Amino acid sequence: SDYDIIERFGRISRNLSHYHSGSSKKQGLYRI
Repeated sequence: SDYDIIERFGRISRNLSHYHSGSSKKQGLYRI
């Protein structure tokens, strides 16, 4: 159903945003 697709997309987008924030923190550590 459409709801399953929306929930799956939301879960993927949350994982991507979480991964992106983690990678940006690592870059900040390397910069110091």
